Amino acid sequence: MDERRTVKLSECYKGFADAERKVIPIISKCLEGMVQAAKSVDERRDSQIVVDCFKSGFEPPVDYPFEDYSLHIYRTVSDGTISTPKQEVMRNDPKITMGKAKGKLWLFGKKPK
Repeated sequence: MDERRTVKLSECYKGFADAERKVIPIISKCLEGMVQAAKSVDERRDSQIVVDCFKSGFEPPVDYPFEDYSLHIYRTVSDGTISTPKQEVMRNDPKITMGKAKGKLWLFGKKPK
């Protein structure tokens, strides 16, 4: 059994190497094309093409004013709270049940027992 596993593993490695050998020329052509495209970059002409493609004729928007957060802001006591304080629950009220939940709903109805 161990010999069969070793033979099968060697066949897989051979198949992997053959597949890589077939793909390497395709990858080389792709890399050569990328190098040629990188050499043909003309930054001025390409920038003008982008500007011409995306210009709309509208005026550029004005600068949006921003708030400077580097200044020190003095907080009041109430600024630090995120939620409202919890209210006390009345325990003597018979309408409020504190025991077992009646029935939890699951995705398609009640949980099967």
